[in-house]
Amino acid sequence: MSIGSTYFYFLVFFRQCLYNHSARKRREARRTNRFREARLRAGLSQKAAAISLGIRPPSMSDWESGKTKPTHEHLAAMASLYHTTVDYLVGASDIKEKQPAVQDGELLDHIVMRLRDLPDPALSRVSDFLQGLQAGQEIAKEAQAHQDPAGEPAE
Repeated sequence: MSIGSTYFYFLVFFRQCLYNHSARKRREARRTNRFREARLRAGLSQKAAAISLGIRPPSMSDWESGKTKPTHEHLAAMASLYHTTVDYLVGASDIKEKQPAVQDGELLDHIVMRLRDLPDPALSRVSDFLQGLQAGQEIAKEAQAHQDPAGEPAE
């Protein structure tokens, strides 16, 4: 390999490293901007948001400036407080608002409609999941039946 081709490959590698670094910086900036944007859209000051999340205000400022990152638990709490999703806050989605919940009367229709589009292997997994839920409810009922009114296990 000649010196010219080695130099060329080094330049290509260096350029790719710079691109990856700048792309990561852009993602981090977008995430921190989303923290601030979602907070402002919710009508909260940094101090009010920090108090609601049970953290100190400087931590909120650090998250919004990108100095530090919130924990997964804090991300979930922020999403709930700001009426958005964790995916939006971290830049994985551009949907700002949580999708409205399906009304109770429409729930069964909604589930059936979603199940119709699933392939057979996925339907089998859904069936297994539902059986697990049912078994868990039966175990919980048995445990509750074996407790006295004070909540202590019966002997």
